[in-house]
Amino acid sequence: MELARSDGEMPKHDPYRLPKRFPVYLDEFLRLVIGGKYKANRLKTYRAFLRSQNVVDVESVLTRDRTKGFEDHWFGQVRVLLLQWIALQRKEKASKAGRASWSQGRRKATISKKWESGT
Repeated sequence: MELARSDGEMPKHDPYRLPKRFPVYLDEFLRLVIGGKYKANRLKTYRAFLRSQNVVDVESVLTRDRTKGFEDHWFGQVRVLLLQWIALQRKEKASKAGRASWSQGRRKATISKKWESGT
């Protein structure tokens, strides 16, 4: 059962959707969990996730996941870790952008403009 959004449309991507059968191979796992249009972007995200988990040989892990796939318990565990990591990356990116856009120098420039204009 898929939940409808408040505007009545179905969501484009549901990261908690389950596959029809197990084992789930890497390409289908990434499509289900990460979504998106391009396979290369999904692989790039998964590689970055593996590096952040201190995996030394990323390519061997990718090869294993492509050939053996994920069983149901492993699918759930990796999905949760990957989704948490993606959320953390988005949060860090937004925080960094906010700090950069309102750096101390920019604040001073904005304040001095207000004083000069008399507002």
